[in-house]
Amino acid sequence: MRFHSLLPLLLISTLPLPFTIAHPSPIKRLNPADADSQILNFLLTLEHLERAFYLAAPQKYSAQGFVTAGYTISDYGRFRQMGVHEASHVEFLESALAAAGMDRVQPCVYSFLDNDPRLFVATSLMLENVAASAYNAALAYIKDKAYLAAAASIFGVESRHATFVSGVPLASNPWNTAYETPLSMNQILTLISPYTQQCPASNAALLPASLYAFPQLNIDAHPTPSQPIDLTFAPPAQPLGEGEGLFAAWISGMGVVVTQVEGEGTQVPGDMADRGAVYVLVVRGSKDMSNLRIDDASTVAGPAFVVFPFGGDA
Repeated sequence: MRFHSLLPLLLISTLPLPFTIAHPSPIKRLNPADADSQILNFLLTLEHLERAFYLAAPQKYSAQGFVTAGYTISDYGRFRQMGVHEASHVEFLESALAAAGMDRVQPCVYSFLDNDPRLFVATSLMLENVAASAYNAALAYIKDKAYLAAAASIFGVESRHATFVSGVPLASNPWNTAYETPLSMNQILTLISPYTQQCPASNAALLPASLYAFPQLNIDAHPTPSQPIDLTFAPPAQPLGEGEGLFAAWISGMGVVVTQVEGEGTQVPGDMADRGAVYVLVVRGSKDMSNLRIDDASTVAGPAFVVFPFGGDA
């Protein structure tokens, strides 16, 4: 694929992401009395999925299977322990909602695509980073101090999980940048949707009414900095207007780097090296970038989860 006029890399902002990337979250439009219940139910939706993922692992993989795949018995035990943690998170969130007299979402039917230990570990890395991003963003909106403290505690554990998966079995980045990456609820839902087949109809009323998943963005999970890369996504539902273009937004920590989408691809930013987990969106905006926003309203597809491991000299 040829690229005729790639846009120079542009650092959009180094401000906290809720001001530069996250479209005003659906929870901002809730009545204060409803906000905490919907946030907790959204986090419970994520925890249900994580619990199901880890609790299914012992039926799919043995300790010896992990060793054969290049991991250790200790790695296998840690993943089982992570499943216990996620089950505890589910129990806490359900208890908190019940104690407040609030209804709670029920587990969905899930379909996990891992069929060998290596794919299991890769999926775990994505889920733990996504969970950390979900709790990070939720902390800005939870009103009840007791819920806030508990969510902060779970946030720390999810981040430790991500650190373990990346730093031990994968022998790569134990962290990403100096900051975690908060994502909007719609972005989180988009990332976990491929693993969810069907949810109880009653769940929808307990979550923000404007919650929705974006079209999927398919991209190489291990892109190479400064090299071209293909992007696969559905055309925008609303055709681009005159003077509009598509851009790839590479979201990492508290900053966003933007590259122009040409045809069906873009160029990977050179300064993505060593950043660890990065989320990629396709967004629309004016070609001169005068009104370019990195938010839910401008999103065409994604986010996709990609990883830039530390180099040997990092």
